[in-house]
Amino acid sequence: MTILKNLSLSHNQNKSFGNGDFWEIAGSKKIEYPLIWVNILPSNFSGNVFEMNFIVIFADKVLNNEGNEGEVLSDRLQVLTDFFSQLHHPNFDNQFQISENITITPFTERFEDSIAGWTANITFQISFQKDRCLLPSNYLFN
Repeated sequence: MTILKNLSLSHNQNKSFGNGDFWEIAGSKKIEYPLIWVNILPSNFSGNVFEMNFIVIFADKVLNNEGNEGEVLSDRLQVLTDFFSQLHHPNFDNQFQISENITITPFTERFEDSIAGWTANITFQISFQKDRCLLPSNYLFN
């Protein structure tokens, strides 16, 4: 989550980052738009890989007359592509891989703040070696 937060807040076209259930966006008084919001989805272990699933929202406020809706969708799509380009940087290769298939979906007129943007479903693939020697446990196997 720290990497996602740091990448989000370092982008010049983004003002805030949050995580949790999406209803928390509308309930938060601390949000500055545009924002990136992350929600952890059910995840799984598959062999020696931990697949951690997220849905990421790239959103901004839409004016009351919806005159900037197209611009918001375009700008947030650009930030989304920038975000995923950064996640594919070789510096992250030893920490995780990103699934090549990312589903993105536009949305408009959401929440009390009347925001629009994109959601992206992303899977982080993290190596899991099942190394019992590193566990903080004193359990003895017979």
